[in-house]
Amino acid sequence: MKPGNLPLRIESGTTYRKLMQWLPDGLPMDFTGYTAKLQMLGVDSQTLVTELTTENGGVTLDSEGNITLYMTPDQTTELYGLVANQQCNYELEIAQSPTEKIRLLRGGVTVQPELYN
Repeated sequence: MKPGNLPLRIESGTTYRKLMQWLPDGLPMDFTGYTAKLQMLGVDSQTLVTELTTENGGVTLDSEGNITLYMTPDQTTELYGLVANQQCNYELEIAQSPTEKIRLLRGGVTVQPELYN
């Protein structure tokens, strides 16, 4: 399956929460028992900038096909410091087992600076 393309826009210094619903064939996918990993890579596509997972609370999955991405204000501030006005890229994978992984999404990430600290 070819991953979908979805750009992400994150505001530095704020809570980031993005809710999406995965509807293959028009029906919600039941993510019970799945894990997820979203990796953001630097502009060189080699350097890992940050990682959100089901284990660290950065990605939540449910039985109704919902995927929620979450970052704290400290994490979004740190992310801005790492990418410094440059766009980075991400990939989101889900897995039901160590040998079965599906790449759902990929795209660019833009992190907007805080105007006031």
